[in-house]
Amino acid sequence: MIVHFPDVFGANGMSWDGLVSTIDIVPTTCILDYAGVADYYDMDGKSWKNAVQNSARLEFWRDERCLVFELDRDRAVRCGCDKYMELPDLLQSEKGRINDDGVYQDEELLFNVCDDTGVSVPSGAASPEVNDLKSSKPGKHAAMKSILYNHIEYTQADNDPMEFTPIQP
Repeated sequence: MIVHFPDVFGANGMSWDGLVSTIDIVPTTCILDYAGVADYYDMDGKSWKNAVQNSARLEFWRDERCLVFELDRDRAVRCGCDKYMELPDLLQSEKGRINDDGVYQDEELLFNVCDDTGVSVPSGAASPEVNDLKSSKPGKHAAMKSILYNHIEYTQADNDPMEFTPIQP
């Protein structure tokens, strides 16, 4: 993620290797920290202001923080260097498109997305997402799957939003 904020990061900018998502933008920049607006409700995103300004907190944001992703019925979770994906065999699934292109893709996948030094492989480099580690790391596979399913249960992500009754005025 690229953020332009010279009053805070200086004219020359800075680089920070924490794991962040777009869901973190509002708590960081608009509501809680840099804008100085009091928070009045809970948000899923986390402010990275204190982590950017404190290198000791980088370790958590880089190595331990988990982010969950979804597209249609496909789900993924990334914690540090580990990335677990579930691509169900449904018509709207990415798995179906991959198989149609002639590339076999399992329904559950586990990858290490970092290089040998523990740094995320940069965009444009050879992708580490060609070596599925699910069979060779069953403990990591189970742990990442558990994190994903805990999130799905917490957020009720499997519920069809069209099934809910609209709020009446």
